[in-house]
Amino acid sequence: MNYIAGSDRGEALLLPEVLDDYIAPENPVRFIDAFVAQLDLSKAGFTNAQLKERKKELESLAQDLGKSGGTQVSLTDPDSRAMSMGRGSTIGYNVQAAVDAKHSLIVDTQVTNTTSDLGALGIMAIKTQKALEAKNLSVVADKGYYNGKEVLVCDTIGVTAYVAKPLTSANTARGLYGKESFTYDAKKDALRVKAKPEMVGDSQETLEYTFDPVTDNTAQVNIRWEKVRVPFTVSIKDVNALAFEKARAAVAAAKPDDFQTPLQAARFAIQNKNADEGMKWLEQSIKAKPTFGNLSAKANLLWANGRKEEALAVAGQAIERGKADKVDTAGFEKRVADMKAGKL
Repeated sequence: MNYIAGSDRGEALLLPEVLDDYIAPENPVRFIDAFVAQLDLSKAGFTNAQLKERKKELESLAQDLGKSGGTQVSLTDPDSRAMSMGRGSTIGYNVQAAVDAKHSLIVDTQVTNTTSDLGALGIMAIKTQKALEAKNLSVVADKGYYNGKEVLVCDTIGVTAYVAKPLTSANTARGLYGKESFTYDAKKDALRVKAKPEMVGDSQETLEYTFDPVTDNTAQVNIRWEKVRVPFTVSIKDVNALAFEKARAAVAAAKPDDFQTPLQAARFAIQNKNADEGMKWLEQSIKAKPTFGNLSAKANLLWANGRKEEALAVAGQAIERGKADKVDTAGFEKRVADMKAGKL
């Protein structure tokens, strides 16, 4: 049986606001309405009608929830909330209790419908301090209470809080070392890592450091000694950006006669498709000291940028300098010949 749609009693009108307002409370239709409400319309085939009524109920609940400013609503106990219980949850209350460690007596309690313990440490410390009439206290709480603002509240009123810090690093869940495993000493420029050692079958007589595997932005460091291996991963978000930053700083600090530093930086820049800085650093290297290395590199870069006449002129200078310095220029001379022949 199909649901026959008509005018909805909740349909908005001008005066009165809805159609239902026309029906007086003592009208006989109210009896029919109450009777229909008790029927299982889904068994009678009125599936759409039941869904429509359910939609109204949910919309009404959503409006009430929006007005209250809350995030949950309980249909059985208005004051209860969904509470996390290990891997699951239950509908209930959050009960806080302060217990005297020496005598195992409950000092104070508080029942709330707050779904987290994060904001409970400070208020419970204040209540406990008041109940015991103690100026200074030491409190111990698990990591569910770890909240910087709450710890500050405790410190302000003379309560020393000992709260375990939760491990929130995403790396820990992925089987990697989290932030808590790393400490950096800026004065010594040294990184200290807490790592879990592994036992291996073969023995390494001397202390050995290896880097394997290595990717574009990570490297696993392996420390070996006797039958112990300690692996940990070092990761850099943007290796090239960091390398360019270091290269620019090194070139800027290079002495006037240092041609090697800008040459190495230029080769790195050219390799990473940064021709502008590559050419700039080559010019600095040549200015410090013209060599076969920096001149031939400049010739190749000019050729790659389509400046062929300039490239051949600089290539001639490179070959001349190389022979004067007794450098093997045979390979580069063959390349220049190919340039002139149009083979490149």
